[in-house]
Amino acid sequence: MPTAFADGVALPHPRQTLTDAVSDSVIAFGRTHSGIPFGAPDNALTDLFFLVVCRDTRTHLHVLARLGRLIQTPEFLDELRHAPDSAAAFDVIVAADREIG
Repeated sequence: MPTAFADGVALPHPRQTLTDAVSDSVIAFGRTHSGIPFGAPDNALTDLFFLVVCRDTRTHLHVLARLGRLIQTPEFLDELRHAPDSAAAFDVIVAADREIG
């Protein structure tokens, strides 16, 4: 199933946890300057990706819920899109995460 939303964000994640494949849970962020088709509603293009790979179901659900809250934070997506480099994007993510507590 596609994991893209109409706002240009996708959260690809395996349905099953990967206890034997990874030693730690991982979240990776990626951005493309020109959106790509990724199965979003209304054929909207996707430019922001959060890859989620977790070792256990509880962490998996917690991470998806937290990312859902971040994505709904006003200005968050625009700030990520305008971050000049990976360090700035990381700072945007950390600041938004602190705001939601």
